[in-house]
Amino acid sequence: MNRVAGKVVVVTGAAQGQGAAEAAALTREGAAVIATDFAEAPPGGLPDGAVDRRLDVTSEPDWADLAAWLRRPPLSCGVSALKPRF
Repeated sequence: MNRVAGKVVVVTGAAQGQGAAEAAALTREGAAVIATDFAEAPPGGLPDGAVDRRLDVTSEPDWADLAAWLRRPPLSCGVSALKPRF
């Protein structure tokens, strides 16, 4: 249907689970997907056409690097799951 054709979407937590499903759905709908995660995606885990980029959502420098790399504000699909550190 191409409901998001021409849009750039950053999907966090895209290496597996819900994030991977969101990245695949958005790619099918025509978005240019930047699939980000702290962990590496398993082989074949990203949809065709998605760009893989490492991102620790708790790291301000990682977000700054991503913003500089993108050069324009994207749509965002945040599906990261954070584990408590205690």
